[in-house]
Amino acid sequence: MDKFTLLSLPDDVLLAVLAHLPARELFSCRVVCVRLRDLCLHRELWRTVRVRDSGVVRAALRLAPCIGEVWLSWANPLAPLPRPRTACVVEELHVSVEARRDVPLAVNTVQHLGAGGGVRKLDISMEFIPAKKMMPLLKAVCGIKGLQELTVDVRYSDEPAAFFRQQQAEPSLTKLVYQSQSADPFLVLLLKTHAATLQEVRLAGLQDLPAALLAGVPGLRTLHCAPRDDLPLLLTLANLQSIVLTDLKRNVTPPGARDFLAQASHLRSVALHLTPAVSKSLLLALGRSRSAGLVESIVVATVLDLALEDLVVVLRRFPSLRSFDTLYLSADSLLKAISPESAPSLTTLSVVPRASCLHSSIHQDAVLDLLLRNPRLHLRLYPPTVLHLDVCPCEWCVKGCHKELKAPFGLLRLAFSSHRRGAGCPRGCYQLVVPHS
Repeated sequence: MDKFTLLSLPDDVLLAVLAHLPARELFSCRVVCVRLRDLCLHRELWRTVRVRDSGVVRAALRLAPCIGEVWLSWANPLAPLPRPRTACVVEELHVSVEARRDVPLAVNTVQHLGAGGGVRKLDISMEFIPAKKMMPLLKAVCGIKGLQELTVDVRYSDEPAAFFRQQQAEPSLTKLVYQSQSADPFLVLLLKTHAATLQEVRLAGLQDLPAALLAGVPGLRTLHCAPRDDLPLLLTLANLQSIVLTDLKRNVTPPGARDFLAQASHLRSVALHLTPAVSKSLLLALGRSRSAGLVESIVVATVLDLALEDLVVVLRRFPSLRSFDTLYLSADSLLKAISPESAPSLTTLSVVPRASCLHSSIHQDAVLDLLLRNPRLHLRLYPPTVLHLDVCPCEWCVKGCHKELKAPFGLLRLAFSSHRRGAGCPRGCYQLVVPHS
């Protein structure tokens, strides 16, 4: 052991050690010796490297064979990126354009890195950039071949449709995330061009996108959008299994959205980020559908305004439900409603506790009774006001029980249960209460 050194390790082990270093440190290690010079530029090592510093980006593009993630933001004026000396391939590119003067540099970057043919994920933000200024950048995005995942944040845009009719691209996108205030021509172009390959579409802030356009994406499996009256047009999509409906301003349930959930026959996951009245209406509609027996995951991001008896009835309509997530809980009705009879398949329940401390929450009688009644259940608690257990004045923190949970944010990662962790348990499964013998 006296003669043991870092360089005595075999290459595969040494690469595993180097994988824990940031990009700047890898370049520093290159000057140590010839062996480290070569290993610090190993392709497998750089596949997972994340580079945010602009100076390191330039060095990496000149020297590294590939880069896992590149993050670029022009908060301060920068010079255009230099031509790399190697065929550097960037897997994931994040570009943030914060002022109109930055657009030419962003265009240069997207064209430069996209030309390598390795960009598979692109996240581009161009908030508050005038439409005429962002046109060259959008054109550069269209020119990236083989792009699989695209996230665009344009907020408001009024590009002329004629510009996009001139763009020709091969379908390749499987995931599209689009943040905008309206269904602009660029979004329409993306949906039409990549209709044959798209599997996931997330639309944020949009209220006017015709569902008929989404109905032309036959492979669509996951959709995030606002509840609309024309959603029944999506009933023809046989592959659509997951839907997230978001609109925290609407207080009236769109009849079309209710009809869609009531008639859907193949949904597996449903999330409702809506007002309480709309969430309740759509959840009841889902319970009447042919999908009710297939749904495995439900998220209701609001207060469930249902009595205990009604909750039991609703839960029994979803015999395959494995995960139930509600962000707000005003009473113990939900905890009392869950049992092996009302929710036979439920294994994960996520709620926000009433108490201000996570530690005191797990000692509530309703929580302990829930876990004892449901031996297969894992309870996850969202963080309330107090997170640092050492400074919490509640009686349980003062008593010092469960000292092993006092690691920073330790409680946030736990899934409480009444059983010991087994092969099918999630990470963080923690036996909180032992059943009576």
